[in-house]
Amino acid sequence: FEEFRERHGSLFDDARSSKEIASAIIPLLVVLRSELEFALSDYQERIRSITERAFLHLRRVLVANPREREVWLAAFNEDETRCEKLGATHLLSHGIFAFKAHADGARTDLVLGESIKIGEIASAVEGLVLTEWKRAKSIRDIEEKFREARRQAEVYAQGALAGIELARYRYLVLVSEKSPPSTGVPEDLKVGNITYRHINIPIDTFSPSKEARRRSL
Repeated sequence: FEEFRERHGSLFDDARSSKEIASAIIPLLVVLRSELEFALSDYQERIRSITERAFLHLRRVLVANPREREVWLAAFNEDETRCEKLGATHLLSHGIFAFKAHADGARTDLVLGESIKIGEIASAVEGLVLTEWKRAKSIRDIEEKFREARRQAEVYAQGALAGIELARYRYLVLVSEKSPPSTGVPEDLKVGNITYRHINIPIDTFSPSKEARRRSL
């Protein structure tokens, strides 16, 4: 943007008094927009990659760390809110600020339960990501819980913050005590230009051998 301003800034001053010059700079703005979209889309992919890594890490922490597993199981047995707070805190350790959609379509802090103060976090995180966390107490709940999460995510109506917010992905996260069957977690769903990612976080997974036998049934 600075390079564009140095090269073409004087034209914008002249365009105030000349319709011809004003018409001539429109193609320049189109080029600038294209370049900015390319730069921002690259950073968008970085935010998405970090978010995916955070969920990958969380699943493995729950397998490898018994103490972490106990904390999550206690939260799971208490209520859904505790699960989403733990999840948001984990994502923040990776530089991702997870938020949810408030009833009025605004961004809500998952941990503090208040509107997000962008000025306080913008310089401290890699990106903001919309997430909806649900708790499934049984396999029968899985499909309905994902649908509920999507309905709540669709409420989000604020325009994405350029660059810092993952604009085209929304994460529907289902916390379960055990891993559901392979067919229990839906495929990603694209609606317009938004992709809804379906993520399952099982707290107490079966051992690999038991899991393989269970999935083969």
